[in-house]
Amino acid sequence: MYYFAYGSNMSSRIMEQYCIEGQKLIGKALLMDYRLAFTRQSQQWGAGVADIVPSRGHSVWGVLYKINKLCLMSLDLKESYGIGYTRIACKVFLEDGTKLPAITYTVIRKLSREVAPSRDYHDTIIEGAEENGLPMEYLDFLRNIRSDR
Repeated sequence: MYYFAYGSNMSSRIMEQYCIEGQKLIGKALLMDYRLAFTRQSQQWGAGVADIVPSRGHSVWGVLYKINKLCLMSLDLKESYGIGYTRIACKVFLEDGTKLPAITYTVIRKLSREVAPSRDYHDTIIEGAEENGLPMEYLDFLRNIRSDR
């Protein structure tokens, strides 16, 4: 199955901590009609964490992985599946226009207002985006997100 990462899981450093085996990087991918938001307060990071919310005409760049069941179980634990995040099915586009079905995570109980991410979490998102060569305009967008601390 394919997994679309748009937050800290874009970083190979983070993915390798949770999916030692069972993941293969496919490359950058685009999710249409969603926007990036920070709708959950994380105890681990001490600030807001990434989410996607439906938003017609917007898009979210991220990283597509091919994962196995063991990796999915590990990601479920990391993302507090069923408590913090749930999985949704989506369709993403690769650079060459190929459309693929994937799963991704979204916050279950979204806060009514967004919470700024911590500097460390924000830096991890940017690290993954740079590492995977996301488009410069999206990198600029990520760099301009206000972080906490």
